[in-house]
Amino acid sequence: SLSADFFSDTLKLPTQRMAPVKWFANGWYQDLRDLEEPLDKTMWKDAVQKLDPKREVTDDVWIFKAQWTDGFEAVGGGKLDKADLAYRKNGSGDDGGKQYRAASGEQTYDLKTNKKDADVAYDAFAGFVRTVNGVGLKDANGLEIPANDPKRFNTDAYRKAMEQNADVYGMLRAYTGLVMTGSWDNLVNPSNFAWVGEKAKDGNVKFSALPVDLDSTWGLRWD
Repeated sequence: SLSADFFSDTLKLPTQRMAPVKWFANGWYQDLRDLEEPLDKTMWKDAVQKLDPKREVTDDVWIFKAQWTDGFEAVGGGKLDKADLAYRKNGSGDDGGKQYRAASGEQTYDLKTNKKDADVAYDAFAGFVRTVNGVGLKDANGLEIPANDPKRFNTDAYRKAMEQNADVYGMLRAYTGLVMTGSWDNLVNPSNFAWVGEKAKDGNVKFSALPVDLDSTWGLRWD
């Protein structure tokens, strides 16, 4: 709960709330554990409006929980191992939402809200991954910047694409906070994190960072 308060109160980020609880099983005291708020639209709306009571949150909110998985087949082909935002496309060049959905088993990018719109949600998420990886950028002359050019991240085109599709400075604060709090489990895997896509009235989807699973912080390990 100390980590959650730090992200919310100091870094001013929407954050999953946590609380310490004493855990009993069959009458025996098991330990001090943490109780985590469910990742749903109510959680996101409450967290956002705690920071900005006037901000409107639409119903089109997609929360993707990052999971550590082991070699599940993606719907679009290939293996999904970990939620590291790596850009994926199959042999036919498809880089849409099917590349980020497991055909069976646990989802690497687990959609927690509005599952009836899963196809739309995962396509939007694929667009976010495409943007993060600097794919499809064009320079000032309209020429495409190669997706394997490491200099593409240091261009106005990349900055503008990221700012249009993501809360860039919120994400930077989120990852800075993970380093400051020693959130090793969130950074090493890198699972135990979430990304939230909000669809605006104009149809544009913007992604934000959502720190979750903050129990292994401040030098603590889960065991």
